[in-house]
Amino acid sequence: VCLQEKNLNGKHCGAPWLERRYYYDLKEDKCVLFIPVTCGETSGNNFSNRKDCFEKCIPDSPCLTFRKGRTNGTSIKGYSYHPGIDVCLSAKYRENVKFWPQYNRFHEQQKCQEECAPQVPIQG
Repeated sequence: VCLQEKNLNGKHCGAPWLERRYYYDLKEDKCVLFIPVTCGETSGNNFSNRKDCFEKCIPDSPCLTFRKGRTNGTSIKGYSYHPGIDVCLSAKYRENVKFWPQYNRFHEQQKCQEECAPQVPIQG
């Protein structure tokens, strides 16, 4: 599945649908969000959620392990991708923790999005 060409079909297309689907980008080694513009078969390199894509195609990705952070003590602001809800959340970490690429911790939200939650721009 992961080595197959991306399948950009959706189960629901056109207004009022904005279905979210995902494919594995072998070149970038990332699971990418897209909004389908055509309906059709959704088998192959086409997933209903990003977590399934990660588990199938990049099972050792740091993105699969959410890093909650801490609530007390000295800390620095950061972000961690939450695979259950497919968003990057703000968090606070100890000053000496390791960040991306070893762990699902980022200094900037944009970098978190680029690495763990990339998307194809919505086509108008």
